[in-house]
Amino acid sequence: MSIGSEKSVEENESMFDIDEDEQKYAVKIVRSPEHEITEMAYDEFKLLKTIDHPNIVKMHDAFYNESKQTMFLVMD
Repeated sequence: MSIGSEKSVEENESMFDIDEDEQKYAVKIVRSPEHEITEMAYDEFKLLKTIDHPNIVKMHDAFYNESKQTMFLVMD
């Protein structure tokens, strides 16, 4: 999965086109110099990744940029 061009930005969420399947995904951006905060975001990702329910957002992937201390959570 490769992320294409950013479509819109609103606070800590962005919408991207995914080049391979032309779908739109929301990206939750978590910026923090504190390791505990990014760990909590990753724990949220792992939990939501296991849940399949029509009323709960579907998680697809997570990326961490260490130099920017930023985590990106890709979801529907």
